[in-house]
Amino acid sequence: MKKLAICFLLPLIISVTSCKTEAEIGYQPSFIPIRVSVNSRGNVNLSAGRVFATPIGIFDINASQTLYSLRQGDTRVLIVRVDNKATVYELSAEEDFQVEFVGDDTLYTKVALEYQSDSDVILELESIQLAGIQTTSTTSEPTPTPKGIHNPTQPVQAGTPVLVDDFSLTVADSLHTDYANTIGVTLVLQNIGNRQRLFWYRRLAISIKDDLGNEYSSGYDTLVGNYESKLYDTQQVEIESSETLIFKSKSIWTRPNYLQYFVGSVSPQAKKLMIEFNGFGPFEGI
Repeated sequence: MKKLAICFLLPLIISVTSCKTEAEIGYQPSFIPIRVSVNSRGNVNLSAGRVFATPIGIFDINASQTLYSLRQGDTRVLIVRVDNKATVYELSAEEDFQVEFVGDDTLYTKVALEYQSDSDVILELESIQLAGIQTTSTTSEPTPTPKGIHNPTQPVQAGTPVLVDDFSLTVADSLHTDYANTIGVTLVLQNIGNRQRLFWYRRLAISIKDDLGNEYSSGYDTLVGNYESKLYDTQQVEIESSETLIFKSKSIWTRPNYLQYFVGSVSPQAKKLMIEFNGFGPFEGI
């Protein structure tokens, strides 16, 4: 049987269309009057007094500069990542913060919100264009037939929806990393049926190789609780009709839709990366 394969052409290029109107979304912690907002240019604003939060700086996220390298030791911080930029604030050590999404999701989608054991807070956002998510209409007009490739038997280009058993799966046409010599992926899964569904998968159902024959193994880190056994565990998520769920490589697997990183440096001679699925819900043996 053939596995479902998604191809990347290297180098990867992704374009983000800028918006003239600077609409904002926000995150409002409930314990104190603090609000994190992001406008259409990706600029982060924090509407709180300096007694609660003090700006430290804005940093690029890349292979050598990760989110976790921005943490300040004994200083409590809030890190807000928007795509490949991170804004860091020093937080008051005496307060309790609860961060929640309260804005609309037409500009950005929340990828992760993590409360660390030392009280640091990490909020990760991605622009809708980068994540490859299509916004849906709230009118009563009939839902259009999903576009994509039904039950493919050949590799398809990243960014192309694959339709199987009332699920649509799209591999975002960009890669990311929080560690050197790793590959991170983002998957967008949508229930395109008319009823609630359960989706089962194992992390080891996803594998990556390039056109030179190199394979990139699934990574795990026991220091943060990502044990090898979690690669084999069956994960289960409940998805409503028309609901979209983002699966993404993360440093800590605190949720069933957090995936592993894949270990290895991509060869400069490689022209394609191929992601294969074998047991990722119904995406198997296609």
